[in-house]
Amino acid sequence: MKASVILHALDLVDSRHGRESGITKVITPAVGSAADATDMIRVKFDQDEKLNKDADVKVIGIYIVVCPEYLVRLSDFFVKGMPEAPKQVEPVRQTPAVTASQEAPGLLDYCIMSQ
Repeated sequence: MKASVILHALDLVDSRHGRESGITKVITPAVGSAADATDMIRVKFDQDEKLNKDADVKVIGIYIVVCPEYLVRLSDFFVKGMPEAPKQVEPVRQTPAVTASQEAPGLLDYCIMSQ
């Protein structure tokens, strides 16, 4: 199976109320001297009879304008939405077993010995 997709032109314009001035084009095709500058993105997908897949993606000419403040807010959104990492539980220390011959004589032992 083979598939091919070509994106020739895409303009993403911020047309929200109050954004008439400043930078309003967020994504636009790059204008350059490259021979294939008429395409923005080319994707070719190939799958053989053994179900091996091959995807070839070429980004040829695209301008993306991003505001750093927007990127910070976007990262905060994803970071704050992540579940908290589980707290580390300290392992319980195991003391070696003490045999009766290693114990110091207790009150009961003292009473039995003194009789």
